[in-house]
Amino acid sequence: MQRIRRQSSVNAGIIMIVLGALFIGILAAIFIYFFIKEQSMPPKEDDLDPVLVGGNGYYYYERSSNKDFFSSGLFLAPLLFLLPISAFCIGIGIWNIINGRRSNEVKAKGIKSTCLVKKVVRHIYYRRHMPKYSVELEYQGQSGEKHILSLYFNAYRFEDIKEGERYECLVYQDDCYFDIDNPVQIKDSDI
Repeated sequence: MQRIRRQSSVNAGIIMIVLGALFIGILAAIFIYFFIKEQSMPPKEDDLDPVLVGGNGYYYYERSSNKDFFSSGLFLAPLLFLLPISAFCIGIGIWNIINGRRSNEVKAKGIKSTCLVKKVVRHIYYRRHMPKYSVELEYQGQSGEKHILSLYFNAYRFEDIKEGERYECLVYQDDCYFDIDNPVQIKDSDI
């Protein structure tokens, strides 16, 4: 049975969660600003409705209609924009922390093994002019089952990766860690 594993970083997860919390903070600041603004503004002349108080001829003016931020539905724009973005960032952050902790555990307790490059896909992003790679590495876990580790990285890390090559990796239980910064290629003569 092959399962696709991912490698990640705890620091990337923390950054994403902080970013999601920042968006929630911005959303809260927008609501607090408009709430305070509406409470402190005097009513407009066309928003006032005279109400007779007591029968002594004095009128008390109250707002008959409120066409401000909350009642006009304008509050839905930041809510519909920032809330999904913050939920996405927090979700990705939690995913990164879980996979990052797994990667750290494999780095600490893993034993050296070999990974076979099964698939290399080169993606070119024209804005940055830096190709990116998605690579699938096949490895054998300690249980004897084969699994696939899926990685994404920029070409500046190493550009010479080809299908069919073998690299050194760390395996712990059924998880794998591949050092993108210092890849060690295993030649056929080393096996």
